[in-house]
Amino acid sequence: MDYGQKKIAELKIELKKRGAKVTGKKEKLIERLNDYDRNNNFKPNKNNNSNLSSQVHSENTKSLTYFASIAICNESGCIIQSVCDCIAGKGPKAICKNVSVLCYAIFKFREQNVWLIKHTPIQKKQVWHAPKKNKLDVSPQKAENLSYEISEYNVCKKRKEVTTDSAKEIEKTTKNQTKTKLWFTERSFRVTASRVGEICKFTAKKDQEKYAQNLICNKKIVSTAFEWGLRMGSMETTAIESCEGKAGKKVERCGLYVSVQYPFIGASPDGLLEDNKILEVKCPYSIKDEIIGVNNYSHLEHNLEYLQLKKTSNYYYQIQTQLLVTGRDCCDLFIWTNVDEKIINVYRND
Repeated sequence: MDYGQKKIAELKIELKKRGAKVTGKKEKLIERLNDYDRNNNFKPNKNNNSNLSSQVHSENTKSLTYFASIAICNESGCIIQSVCDCIAGKGPKAICKNVSVLCYAIFKFREQNVWLIKHTPIQKKQVWHAPKKNKLDVSPQKAENLSYEISEYNVCKKRKEVTTDSAKEIEKTTKNQTKTKLWFTERSFRVTASRVGEICKFTAKKDQEKYAQNLICNKKIVSTAFEWGLRMGSMETTAIESCEGKAGKKVERCGLYVSVQYPFIGASPDGLLEDNKILEVKCPYSIKDEIIGVNNYSHLEHNLEYLQLKKTSNYYYQIQTQLLVTGRDCCDLFIWTNVDEKIINVYRND
Protein backbone atom coordinates (compact mmCIF):
# COMPACT_ATOMS: atom_id res chain seq x y z
CA MET A 1 0.00 0.00 0.00
CA ASP A 2 1.21 3.51 -0.81
CA TYR A 3 1.10 5.36 2.51
CA GLY A 4 2.79 8.45 1.07
CA GLN A 5 -0.53 9.88 -0.12
CA LYS A 6 -2.07 9.73 3.33
CA LYS A 7 -2.02 12.54 5.89
CA ILE A 8 -0.24 12.20 9.23
CA ALA A 9 -3.53 11.92 11.13
CA GLU A 10 -4.61 9.05 8.86
CA LEU A 11 -1.28 7.28 9.34
CA LYS A 12 -1.62 7.50 13.11
CA ILE A 13 -5.15 6.05 12.98
CA GLU A 14 -3.82 3.14 10.96
CA LEU A 15 -1.00 2.54 13.44
CA LYS A 16 -3.40 2.65 16.39
CA LYS A 17 -5.46 -0.11 14.79
CA ARG A 18 -2.36 -2.28 14.78
CA GLY A 19 -1.36 -1.36 18.33
CA ALA A 20 1.81 0.35 17.12
CA LYS A 21 3.65 3.43 18.32
CA VAL A 22 2.27 6.68 16.79
CA THR A 23 5.08 9.16 17.55
CA GLY A 24 7.59 10.52 15.07
CA LYS A 25 7.67 12.30 11.72
CA LYS A 26 5.67 11.22 8.66
CA GLU A 27 8.59 9.26 7.17
CA LYS A 28 8.95 7.30 10.41
CA LEU A 29 5.22 6.54 10.53
CA ILE A 30 5.23 5.24 6.94
CA GLU A 31 8.30 3.10 7.63
CA ARG A 32 6.61 1.65 10.72
CA LEU A 33 3.45 0.75 8.75
CA ASN A 34 5.55 -0.98 6.07
CA ASP A 35 7.31 -3.00 8.78
CA TYR A 36 3.98 -4.08 10.20
CA ASP A 37 2.75 -5.04 6.71
CA ARG A 38 5.84 -7.16 6.04
CA ASN A 39 5.57 -8.91 9.40
CA ASN A 40 1.82 -9.57 9.44
CA ASN A 41 1.43 -6.97 12.20
CA PHE A 42 3.91 -9.05 14.23
CA LYS A 43 1.30 -11.75 14.85
CA PRO A 44 1.41 -15.53 14.22
CA ASN A 45 0.68 -16.45 10.60
CA LYS A 46 0.10 -19.50 8.49
CA ASN A 47 3.84 -19.78 7.86
CA ASN A 48 4.22 -20.73 11.53
CA ASN A 49 6.52 -17.77 12.27
CA SER A 50 6.73 -16.02 15.66
CA ASN A 51 6.87 -12.24 16.12
CA LEU A 52 8.35 -10.79 19.30
CA SER A 53 8.51 -7.17 20.44
CA SER A 54 10.33 -5.48 23.30
CA GLN A 55 10.74 -2.12 24.95
CA VAL A 56 14.42 -1.32 25.56
CA HIS A 57 15.51 1.55 27.82
CA SER A 58 18.30 3.81 26.58
CA GLU A 59 21.63 3.40 28.37
CA ASN A 60 22.13 7.19 28.48
CA THR A 61 18.85 8.58 29.79
CA LYS A 62 15.85 7.44 31.81
CA SER A 63 13.06 8.87 29.70
CA LEU A 64 14.10 7.49 26.28
CA THR A 65 12.98 4.00 25.23
CA TYR A 66 13.17 2.09 21.93
CA PHE A 67 10.73 -0.49 20.52
CA ALA A 68 12.48 -3.44 18.86
CA SER A 69 10.65 -6.29 17.04
CA ILE A 70 11.83 -9.48 15.32
CA ALA A 71 10.18 -12.25 13.28
CA ILE A 72 11.54 -15.78 13.91
CA CYS A 73 10.95 -18.93 11.88
CA ASN A 74 9.68 -21.56 14.29
CA GLU A 75 11.12 -24.42 12.25
CA SER A 76 14.68 -23.19 11.73
CA GLY A 77 14.91 -20.61 14.54
CA CYS A 78 16.33 -18.05 12.09
CA ILE A 79 15.49 -14.37 12.34
CA ILE A 80 13.53 -13.47 9.24
CA GLN A 81 13.07 -9.76 9.86
CA SER A 82 14.04 -7.20 12.50
CA VAL A 83 13.22 -3.55 13.08
CA CYS A 84 13.81 -0.90 15.79
CA ASP A 85 12.94 2.75 16.48
CA CYS A 86 16.57 3.79 16.88
CA ILE A 87 18.69 5.39 14.15
CA ALA A 88 20.44 2.10 13.30
CA GLY A 89 17.22 0.07 13.45
CA LYS A 90 15.81 0.61 9.96
CA GLY A 91 14.14 -2.60 8.71
CA PRO A 92 13.66 -5.15 7.43
CA LYS A 93 17.14 -6.35 8.46
CA ALA A 94 17.93 -4.08 11.41
CA ILE A 95 21.17 -4.65 13.29
CA CYS A 96 21.37 -2.55 16.46
CA LYS A 97 22.01 -2.92 20.19
CA ASN A 98 18.30 -2.97 21.00
CA VAL A 99 17.62 -5.90 18.63
CA SER A 100 20.66 -7.65 20.14
CA VAL A 101 19.23 -7.12 23.64
CA LEU A 102 15.91 -8.67 22.55
CA CYS A 103 17.70 -11.69 21.02
CA TYR A 104 19.82 -12.12 24.15
CA ALA A 105 16.70 -12.02 26.37
CA ILE A 106 15.03 -14.74 24.22
CA PHE A 107 18.19 -16.87 24.40
CA LYS A 108 18.39 -16.59 28.20
CA PHE A 109 14.69 -17.41 28.52
CA ARG A 110 15.12 -20.50 26.31
CA GLU A 111 18.18 -21.60 28.27
CA GLN A 112 17.01 -20.92 31.86
CA ASN A 113 13.24 -20.56 31.40
CA VAL A 114 13.39 -17.41 33.57
CA TRP A 115 12.95 -13.75 32.70
CA LEU A 116 15.68 -11.96 34.64
CA ILE A 117 14.39 -8.53 35.63
CA LYS A 118 17.22 -6.31 36.77
CA HIS A 119 17.15 -2.53 37.24
CA THR A 120 19.96 -0.60 35.60
CA PRO A 121 21.65 2.26 37.51
CA ILE A 122 19.79 4.90 35.49
CA GLN A 123 16.45 3.36 36.49
CA LYS A 124 17.25 3.82 40.15
CA LYS A 125 17.15 7.00 42.15
CA GLN A 126 20.25 9.13 41.59
CA VAL A 127 22.48 8.36 44.54
CA TRP A 128 25.98 8.87 43.14
CA HIS A 129 25.81 12.63 43.78
CA ALA A 130 24.28 12.31 47.23
CA PRO A 131 26.50 13.81 49.97
CA LYS A 132 28.09 11.54 52.50
CA LYS A 133 26.53 11.47 55.92
CA ASN A 134 28.79 12.91 58.60
CA LYS A 135 28.28 11.72 62.11
CA LEU A 136 28.46 14.79 64.32
CA ASP A 137 28.30 14.47 68.05
CA VAL A 138 26.29 17.46 69.29
CA SER A 139 26.10 16.38 72.89
CA PRO A 140 27.47 18.85 75.49
CA GLN A 141 31.14 18.52 76.40
CA LYS A 142 32.53 18.62 79.89
CA ALA A 143 34.59 21.69 80.73
CA GLU A 144 37.65 19.64 81.71
CA ASN A 145 37.71 18.03 78.25
CA LEU A 146 37.67 21.31 76.32
CA SER A 147 40.73 22.88 74.74
CA TYR A 148 41.47 26.46 75.74
CA GLU A 149 44.27 27.21 73.30
CA ILE A 150 44.41 30.92 72.42
CA SER A 151 45.74 32.13 69.08
CA GLU A 152 46.69 35.79 69.02
CA TYR A 153 46.94 37.77 65.81
CA ASN A 154 48.24 41.23 64.90
CA VAL A 155 50.16 41.49 68.15
CA CYS A 156 52.84 44.16 68.39
CA LYS A 157 55.60 42.22 70.16
CA LYS A 158 58.10 45.06 70.60
CA ARG A 159 56.07 48.20 71.13
CA LYS A 160 58.29 51.19 71.75
CA GLU A 161 57.18 53.49 74.53
CA VAL A 162 58.01 57.18 74.19
CA THR A 163 57.91 59.64 77.08
CA THR A 164 57.66 63.41 76.80
CA ASP A 165 61.31 63.77 77.79
CA SER A 166 62.55 61.16 75.30
CA ALA A 167 60.49 62.76 72.51
CA LYS A 168 62.10 66.13 73.26
CA GLU A 169 65.54 64.53 73.26
CA ILE A 170 64.93 62.93 69.85
CA GLU A 171 63.82 66.26 68.39
CA LYS A 172 66.79 68.08 69.89
CA THR A 173 69.43 65.63 68.60
CA THR A 174 67.98 65.44 65.07
CA LYS A 175 67.78 69.16 64.23
CA ASN A 176 70.17 68.68 61.30
CA GLN A 177 67.70 66.08 59.94
CA THR A 178 69.28 64.34 56.90
CA LYS A 179 72.78 65.08 58.20
CA THR A 180 72.06 63.12 61.39
CA LYS A 181 72.20 59.31 61.50
CA LEU A 182 69.70 59.20 64.38
CA TRP A 183 67.15 61.01 62.19
CA PHE A 184 67.18 58.08 59.73
CA THR A 185 67.15 55.49 62.52
CA GLU A 186 64.15 56.96 64.35
CA ARG A 187 62.22 57.37 61.09
CA SER A 188 62.91 53.81 59.87
CA PHE A 189 60.36 52.12 62.16
CA ARG A 190 57.72 54.87 62.16
CA VAL A 191 55.01 56.17 59.85
CA THR A 192 56.22 59.62 58.87
CA ALA A 193 53.94 62.52 57.96
CA SER A 194 54.90 62.42 54.27
CA ARG A 195 53.42 58.89 53.93
CA VAL A 196 50.13 59.44 55.80
CA GLY A 197 48.23 60.63 52.71
CA GLU A 198 48.89 57.52 50.66
CA ILE A 199 48.19 55.29 53.68
CA CYS A 200 44.78 56.91 54.25
CA LYS A 201 43.94 56.39 50.57
CA PHE A 202 45.11 52.78 50.55
CA THR A 203 42.44 50.28 49.42
CA ALA A 204 42.00 46.56 50.04
CA LYS A 205 42.52 45.91 46.31
CA LYS A 206 46.26 46.53 46.72
CA ASP A 207 48.82 44.11 48.12
CA GLN A 208 48.89 45.00 51.83
CA GLU A 209 51.99 42.96 52.72
CA LYS A 210 54.01 44.37 49.83
CA TYR A 211 52.95 47.91 50.68
CA ALA A 212 53.93 47.46 54.34
CA GLN A 213 57.37 46.26 53.23
CA ASN A 214 57.76 49.36 51.06
CA LEU A 215 56.98 51.55 54.06
CA ILE A 216 59.80 50.16 56.17
CA CYS A 217 62.28 49.32 53.38
CA ASN A 218 63.06 52.54 51.59
CA LYS A 219 64.35 51.75 48.09
CA LYS A 220 66.75 54.04 46.31
CA ILE A 221 64.98 55.98 43.56
CA VAL A 222 66.93 57.48 40.66
CA SER A 223 65.15 60.08 38.51
CA THR A 224 65.47 63.68 37.38
CA ALA A 225 62.97 64.79 40.01
CA PHE A 226 64.91 62.82 42.64
CA GLU A 227 68.16 64.55 41.66
CA TRP A 228 66.31 67.86 41.95
CA GLY A 229 65.25 66.80 45.44
CA LEU A 230 68.87 66.12 46.42
CA ARG A 231 69.77 69.64 45.33
CA MET A 232 66.79 70.90 47.29
CA GLY A 233 68.88 71.07 50.46
CA SER A 234 70.53 74.27 49.30
CA MET A 235 67.32 75.40 47.59
CA GLU A 236 65.41 74.82 50.80
CA THR A 237 67.83 77.07 52.64
CA THR A 238 67.35 79.73 49.96
CA ALA A 239 63.57 79.26 50.13
CA ILE A 240 63.56 79.57 53.94
CA GLU A 241 65.62 82.76 53.75
CA SER A 242 63.19 84.09 51.15
CA CYS A 243 60.26 83.13 53.41
CA GLU A 244 61.84 84.94 56.36
CA GLY A 245 62.23 88.06 54.25
CA LYS A 246 58.70 87.88 52.85
CA ALA A 247 56.95 87.07 56.15
CA GLY A 248 59.27 89.10 58.32
CA LYS A 249 59.62 86.19 60.75
CA LYS A 250 62.55 84.13 61.95
CA VAL A 251 62.42 80.40 61.11
CA GLU A 252 63.70 78.04 63.80
CA ARG A 253 65.08 74.75 62.47
CA CYS A 254 63.74 71.59 64.12
CA GLY A 255 64.32 67.84 64.16
CA LEU A 256 62.10 64.77 64.17
CA TYR A 257 59.00 65.14 66.33
CA VAL A 258 57.64 61.87 67.73
CA SER A 259 54.08 61.57 69.02
CA VAL A 260 53.92 60.55 72.67
CA GLN A 261 50.32 59.39 72.26
CA TYR A 262 51.08 57.52 69.00
CA PRO A 263 54.78 56.54 69.21
CA PHE A 264 54.68 54.98 65.73
CA ILE A 265 54.07 58.40 64.10
CA GLY A 266 56.80 60.93 63.39
CA ALA A 267 57.03 64.27 61.58
CA SER A 268 59.84 66.59 60.50
CA PRO A 269 58.59 70.09 59.60
CA ASP A 270 61.05 72.34 57.77
CA GLY A 271 60.91 74.85 60.59
CA LEU A 272 59.04 76.45 63.47
CA LEU A 273 57.50 79.94 63.37
CA GLU A 274 56.09 82.34 65.88
CA ASP A 275 52.37 82.36 66.74
CA ASN A 276 52.40 78.58 67.27
CA LYS A 277 53.04 77.86 63.56
CA ILE A 278 55.20 75.45 61.58
CA LEU A 279 56.81 75.87 58.16
CA GLU A 280 56.67 73.38 55.29
CA VAL A 281 58.65 74.15 52.12
CA LYS A 282 57.88 72.70 48.67
CA CYS A 283 60.13 73.23 45.63
CA PRO A 284 58.21 71.35 42.87
CA TYR A 285 60.40 70.16 40.00
CA SER A 286 57.50 70.01 37.52
CA ILE A 287 57.07 73.82 37.63
CA LYS A 288 60.57 74.86 38.66
CA ASP A 289 60.67 77.62 36.02
CA GLU A 290 56.97 78.60 36.07
CA ILE A 291 54.56 80.89 37.90
CA ILE A 292 52.69 78.93 40.60
CA GLY A 293 48.95 78.47 39.94
CA VAL A 294 46.07 75.99 39.97
CA ASN A 295 46.57 75.20 36.28
CA ASN A 296 50.09 73.83 36.67
CA TYR A 297 50.12 72.71 40.33
CA SER A 298 47.42 70.16 41.07
CA HIS A 299 47.70 70.47 44.87
CA LEU A 300 46.13 73.94 44.86
CA GLU A 301 42.63 75.31 44.27
CA HIS A 302 40.91 78.70 44.30
CA ASN A 303 38.99 79.88 47.36
CA LEU A 304 37.40 83.13 46.20
CA GLU A 305 40.42 85.36 45.43
CA TYR A 306 42.90 83.26 47.43
CA LEU A 307 44.80 80.05 46.74
CA GLN A 308 44.40 77.18 49.19
CA LEU A 309 45.72 73.65 49.57
CA LYS A 310 43.29 70.92 48.48
CA LYS A 311 42.10 68.72 51.31
CA THR A 312 42.51 65.72 49.03
CA SER A 313 46.20 66.46 48.48
CA ASN A 314 48.77 64.24 50.18
CA TYR A 315 50.45 67.46 51.33
CA TYR A 316 47.30 68.29 53.33
CA TYR A 317 47.55 64.93 55.15
CA GLN A 318 51.26 65.54 55.73
CA ILE A 319 50.73 68.99 57.24
CA GLN A 320 47.82 67.84 59.44
CA THR A 321 50.05 65.07 60.82
CA GLN A 322 52.84 67.58 61.47
CA LEU A 323 50.42 69.84 63.35
CA LEU A 324 49.16 66.88 65.39
CA VAL A 325 52.62 65.69 66.40
CA THR A 326 54.06 69.16 67.11
CA GLY A 327 50.88 70.33 68.87
CA ARG A 328 50.77 73.54 66.80
CA ASP A 329 47.76 75.29 65.25
CA CYS A 330 48.79 76.46 61.78
CA CYS A 331 51.28 75.82 59.00
CA ASP A 332 52.75 78.26 56.49
CA LEU A 333 53.09 76.22 53.31
CA PHE A 334 55.83 77.98 51.33
CA ILE A 335 55.92 76.98 47.64
CA TRP A 336 59.05 78.14 45.85
CA THR A 337 60.21 78.03 42.20
CA ASN A 338 63.00 79.80 40.35
CA VAL A 339 60.57 82.54 39.28
CA ASP A 340 57.79 82.59 41.88
CA GLU A 341 56.89 81.93 45.51
CA LYS A 342 53.63 81.60 47.47
CA ILE A 343 52.73 81.33 51.17
CA ILE A 344 49.51 79.41 51.91
CA ASN A 345 48.07 79.07 55.41
CA VAL A 346 46.86 75.61 56.41
CA TYR A 347 45.03 75.42 59.73
CA ARG A 348 44.80 72.42 62.00
CA ASN A 349 41.70 70.30 61.40
CA ASP A 350 40.97 67.92 64.25
